[in-house]
Amino acid sequence: SLITLLDNVIITNTEYYSTSSAVDYFVSKKNINFTSNVNIIMNESVSNIIYIKCSKAVYEFFDNKKKYKLRNNVIVDYPRDNSIVYCNLLDYDMNEKITYISESPSITNTQNNMLIISDVMTKYDKTKQMVITGNVKIIDKKNNAFSDYAVYNQNTGIIKLYGNPKLISDNNIFKSE
Repeated sequence: SLITLLDNVIITNTEYYSTSSAVDYFVSKKNINFTSNVNIIMNESVSNIIYIKCSKAVYEFFDNKKKYKLRNNVIVDYPRDNSIVYCNLLDYDMNEKITYISESPSITNTQNNMLIISDVMTKYDKTKQMVITGNVKIIDKKNNAFSDYAVYNQNTGIIKLYGNPKLISDNNIFKSE
């Protein structure tokens, strides 16, 4: 069965607080479609609150599996990691703690003013690593780096470039083969 809610809908539980202009709740499919103007506050722990804004979202919950699918103009603010994600498609597996980010993804690290741009990003919360693939560009105040793919260790702040890496720093160009 389908339940449709309209006009400033609020849905809350122990894991998230969400608002949307309209919501379709498919009871048999066990999913909730947030159809416009979506805002979500996820409370993974007291020290890890995540703020999400997007045009559309789907929350799936079945067989103890929980997933968010965020679409169109997605902005995710991770205050604990000092980072903000921008994209048009983001899938988050709440059980595995893995985030798949695509369609014009970029990440801004607000602590060190670094911008990361690529085709696809996969964030692994359990290991605090991110795999960045396809046309990788990393820009900060002093350096510009480029590669085919990169691995970003959020614990150490170290980014390793792979596949045609190039670093431009102080008018010097560094390349590796």
